[in-house]
Amino acid sequence: MKHESSDLCTFLLSSYDNGEDCWNAFFTALLDNWKNFDMKVVLNTESKSYEFPGINITTFSLFKPGVNIPWGFRLIETLKRIKTKYILFFLEDFWLDSEVDVDFFEKTIRWMEENPDIATFSYYPAGNNNIKDNVFERFELRPAKCEFKLNAQAAVWRREKLISFIRPHENPWEFEVWGSKRAARYKDRFYTLIRGAEPVFSYGDPMEGCIIHRGKWNKDAVMKFERKYSLGIDYSIRGFEDYETVRRLDNQTFFEKLMSPSAVKRKLSRCTPYQWYRVWKSLKP
Repeated sequence: MKHESSDLCTFLLSSYDNGEDCWNAFFTALLDNWKNFDMKVVLNTESKSYEFPGINITTFSLFKPGVNIPWGFRLIETLKRIKTKYILFFLEDFWLDSEVDVDFFEKTIRWMEENPDIATFSYYPAGNNNIKDNVFERFELRPAKCEFKLNAQAAVWRREKLISFIRPHENPWEFEVWGSKRAARYKDRFYTLIRGAEPVFSYGDPMEGCIIHRGKWNKDAVMKFERKYSLGIDYSIRGFEDYETVRRLDNQTFFEKLMSPSAVKRKLSRCTPYQWYRVWKSLKP
């Protein structure tokens, strides 16, 4: 049976050429957990094309291999070429680990059809000061000013609105941080899943990095999928995250974190005239 959303919404997997090692596993888990999946899929990457049995995947291949194209510009150009009113946004390491609540996803599409001022329903909880308006089951309203009002978690977006929210020069961090600052000016409604509510899409804990953490494999998470699907990934290319180091860093005092060489280097890199120019481009009307 064809789902109502298939004519209204495109599944957008936002990735990059070097994320290719995630794609087979991503789509394997998608088909396993989304029964009768029939959405059009667009893979947002730089230059590579890709096919997967049973899924209609489009890759626009807009850029030459090896060319460094800003994340925001790539995403805008991809969104412009999608024809549907809505997009369902995922990243390449959001591997589904349980069955999708398809009926509820379809319901969120209907809610957006009935409420043109809603920009997004985000399927991952964000923020602690949300407005419990009790309008839409499992969701709460984001306030005008809040962190991560714009974020890269799994969400259904009104496509043209999302295009207007992104700045071409931005990377994902800038989109989430500075984009959320400028989102205070937007009149649209933004909804996020209530913390503790039944998930619509389950893909691990993004706070722990999902399948990828700081560019490396989250070994505990990825090995569950390896045992289930026999993925055959060459894990030596990325390597595994060193969680002993992660835990040691997490247990540092605020002063230790502030004065660590990596933190000092990061802060200095954000204090250059060029970086302030990028902030200005993000925050200007």
